[in-house]
Amino acid sequence: MAQVGEVRIPSPAKINLFLQVLSERPDGYHEIRTLMQLVDLYDEIHIRRHDGGIRFQVFDQSGHVPKGEDNLVWRAAKLILAEMGYPGGMAISLYKRIPVGAGLGGGSSNAAATLWGLKILFGSAIPKAQLQGMALALGSDVPFFLSSGCAVGEGRGEVLREIRLPSKPVVIVYPGFGVSSGWAYERRKLKLTEKDKGDNIIRLNNKQSREDLPLPPVNELEEVVAEEYPLILDLKRSLLVSGARMALMSGSGSSVYGIFDDGVIAAQAARYWRGRNYWVHEGRTLDFNPIITEETKP
Repeated sequence: MAQVGEVRIPSPAKINLFLQVLSERPDGYHEIRTLMQLVDLYDEIHIRRHDGGIRFQVFDQSGHVPKGEDNLVWRAAKLILAEMGYPGGMAISLYKRIPVGAGLGGGSSNAAATLWGLKILFGSAIPKAQLQGMALALGSDVPFFLSSGCAVGEGRGEVLREIRLPSKPVVIVYPGFGVSSGWAYERRKLKLTEKDKGDNIIRLNNKQSREDLPLPPVNELEEVVAEEYPLILDLKRSLLVSGARMALMSGSGSSVYGIFDDGVIAAQAARYWRGRNYWVHEGRTLDFNPIITEETKP
């Protein structure tokens, strides 16, 4: 693969269509089963060669995004540059639109987009599977953002089985506050075993549609987060009343989304919450991964 001078990589958000929390692991994480799908809400990452180490800029109106070595973009760049043995530097710009602490995977997506962007910039032959292994060192969700864009995740979420689901209208409402994943999992304190949970979610295959899902849409973190933040359930109920086929908190929160069959009805629901001065994204779930486009696949 030939080298290029500069790359611009879209960095999409995700939603969890299902999230089941199982037993606690010896490493302190929890075993989970989840079904994730990308949505058309994007950050964007620009990368070009630069002399003198990594120069990193963040363009973010919230002021909550780390601007230095704590940012996953920086860590991802250092990781892959070391893997490729590249002694030079990079100029990386991150343009943030995905809310922070919203359960939408923005930081993990940024890390994955950085890994893929640097692979493309240098024409590296690193296979996707190896890149996903590197991604796990950055976070449990990061390998998903190098998948096809819809997958069942197990283990910490990194054991992926890709499936296909159609694109649907979606409305995401961010209530204006973030939720710590560690705090949410600690509050859950599940005592159920994997055996108690059953294995219905594993039986998904790539011929099924969202309407055929064998379990009702459930996020087992939703109840405990909503005990502290009851607005989450208000948002969920409102989206269902507005005509959403399903509504759920994404990840550990705090965003709540509704999936619709009718784009006009979805637009009406989005206008309702915008009118109350909430951050709202009206768009679609994705049936592809814009990070890994046909033009940039190895």
